[in-house]
Amino acid sequence: MKQVTLGLLASLVLVSCSGVNKEDYANAVKELCSCITAEQEKAQQNEVFSNDIMYYATCSFDVEEKYSVDIENSEFDRAMSIHCPKLLALHNTVKTKIIGSTNYE
Repeated sequence: MKQVTLGLLASLVLVSCSGVNKEDYANAVKELCSCITAEQEKAQQNEVFSNDIMYYATCSFDVEEKYSVDIENSEFDRAMSIHCPKLLALHNTVKTKIIGSTNYE
């Protein structure tokens, strides 16, 4: 019984340390969207030029670093479509036109 308990505990530890999961992507997307929305609202209040791509770049850098996610990953795309559909078009634009045009493969 003691070995079974230790085995289950070890399994839980390994699973929890396996890297990025769907919840990480969901949290990263939610934080990205909140960050972009906050930047848009600040620009409107201050009546300054708004640049959503710039906000996306700034916010996504922080999110990628904090959650160890890749915004080019299909799991991130899925999380965007579920948790932040209002900014999905912006995400797709950045991914295909900005990031995609800088890949020199």
